Formats: sequence, structure tokens, C-alpha cells
Amino acid sequence: MSLKGLEILFFYNKYNPESLKTRSDFFEVFAQNNCISNIKINSIDIDKYPLICKKYNINGIPTTLIFKNDVPVLKVLGQLFKKDLKLLMKELNNKPI
Repeated sequence: MSLKGLEILFFYNKYNPESLKTRSDFFEVFAQNNCISNIKINSIDIDKYPLICKKYNINGIPTTLIFKNDVPVLKVLGQLFKKDLKLLMKELNNKPI
């Protein structure tokens, strides 16, 4: 699957250190690999947008949802480290859908 047409919804809370770190790492890793222009990344604070959390059945943070052409393709629960994000990006870039 190419990175073009991907959308990432990242659910976090400003009081949760793991979600803040993952959020920061997302932007850093994707920017370093020149992927920001191909991927739409939305950070969603669970306190500000509870209806969106309910819509996607978000029960914990951090949670990452990945969509391709508006179809959910992956849900990741928990903190993602830079090495995880690099592997994820590589998988998404090479995996057919």
C-alpha cells in the first residue's frame, strides 16, 4: 500500500506522557522520511472530542487508527516508539491492500 491516501487518527490526552511522546514521535518520524505531505495525521484529544472516541470505540490511550481511502486498516493500542513507527511506516509503504 502506498502512503498516499492514508489517514491516521491518533487519540491522546495532554496529561498522559506516553501519548504525548508518541504524538511527538509520529510527526518527527514521518517528517524525517518526507511522508507528511502524503499522509493526513489528526491528533484527537479524548477530553475535547468524546463523540469521536465513542464513534471509533476508543477505550484507552494512546490509540492509533489508520485508514486507507476512508477504510480502517489498522488499530494500534498503546505507546509506539520511534523504531515501531519506522517499521509501521515501512510496512504501510510496501503492503498491498
